[in-house]
Amino acid sequence: MLRVRTWILVVLLVGCVGCTGKKTGGEDRPKEPSAPADRVETPPAPDRGDALATINGIPITREEFLLYIAPYPDRMKANLQGREYVINALTDQILLEGESRRLGLDRDPDYRRKVNSYRRNLLNNKLFEMVNQGEFSVTLEEARAYFKSHPDEFDRPEKVHARHILLATEKEAQDLHKKIKKGANFEQMAKQHSTDLSTRDRGGDLGPFSRDQRPQLAAAAFSISKPGGVAGPVKTRRGFHLLQMVRRFPAKRETFEQVRDSLLSRLRARKRQETKKDLLIKLREQAQIQIDRQSLESLQVTIGGK
Repeated sequence: MLRVRTWILVVLLVGCVGCTGKKTGGEDRPKEPSAPADRVETPPAPDRGDALATINGIPITREEFLLYIAPYPDRMKANLQGREYVINALTDQILLEGESRRLGLDRDPDYRRKVNSYRRNLLNNKLFEMVNQGEFSVTLEEARAYFKSHPDEFDRPEKVHARHILLATEKEAQDLHKKIKKGANFEQMAKQHSTDLSTRDRGGDLGPFSRDQRPQLAAAAFSISKPGGVAGPVKTRRGFHLLQMVRRFPAKRETFEQVRDSLLSRLRARKRQETKKDLLIKLREQAQIQIDRQSLESLQVTIGGK
């Protein structure tokens, strides 16, 4: 009798477990909503075990932090205070992103179009990075041959290093020119009187330039015979300029040794561009491309912000 009761008890317990399993099993679990049919993808959640911080359940991993801190100056990377500043900046970004998602901005059509455009460009760049991993070697013999066949590319025109003072009226320029002739320092006069904010603080320094680079000032600047000489005033649409010559650089042709490294880099870049061009030609030949020229022509496009 005791054995029979024991078996009954076992059967009842099994039945209860079966009932409980039915309620928690896979068939009665609510189905997870399927992802919306949209091209914008959510990145997989990072491993929380590698987290340096957690914001509303979202971890900041070591890898993410190192990527974020990379552009910051070394002095901020080297100490705890700097790292805390950076991780707080990243925290702010995550909080702002969370608020944007809460408001539904991640479902905004304009946002999704921009994300898709960015992703396309990113994928294209990754493709070209992969293509560019090939060998694009350029020998010294090839570089020398290019140097000899393109001599004009390595001609450097005559340049003059000059300073200037920009003034509103011709009379102001003439009066200041007289002061400089009597011994006033040109750099100091530029700092005190020039209306050119981009050069005033450095004494009106324009740096070296050729005749083609500053055609309105070139005639006067190149007419000065010796360093320290002053010419002007020269009228332009900006006002009236006084010019002082600092140094003259005669025209010259660079030697192969002077341009070797930059030329090798340029020729390698050209080979990469040719590879990209060949790839696009191949893809276009294989693709089916149809362009509705009539619709393209009639499309209303905003021009000039209007």
